[in-house]
Amino acid sequence: MDRAKVKFIREKLNTILNNAGFSGVVAKVGNATFTDDNVTFKLTFSDVGDDGTVKTQAYTDFVRYGFEHGLTEDDLGRSFNLGGYRYTLKGYKPRSRKYPMLAEREDGKMYKLPTDSVKMALSFEG
Repeated sequence: MDRAKVKFIREKLNTILNNAGFSGVVAKVGNATFTDDNVTFKLTFSDVGDDGTVKTQAYTDFVRYGFEHGLTEDDLGRSFNLGGYRYTLKGYKPRSRKYPMLAEREDGKMYKLPTDSVKMALSFEG
């Protein structure tokens, strides 16, 4: 296997999973490990809330631990400006001490950000 083949397989698997018609569940093909002969992918299945929110592990962790940083569940999904970009708060990674907040930038890329920066940016949004 090479990177190009692994990328091709991942794209095909994501297409198959997206068209499988899982009701109330989002499926995603994640990281891969591969050798010359085989590849192993991580599969993640997440519940979708009544409001359409995908309840990933990072989402659940934010609900569970966000209050420790002065944030509430209502802060999830809020957008803010930081460093000239627009972000949407998506979750929390408890094992990441310096950059535990997960935010999606306007171009769709996910970033880990420091809690203080996110809190300050959210406070400016009102």
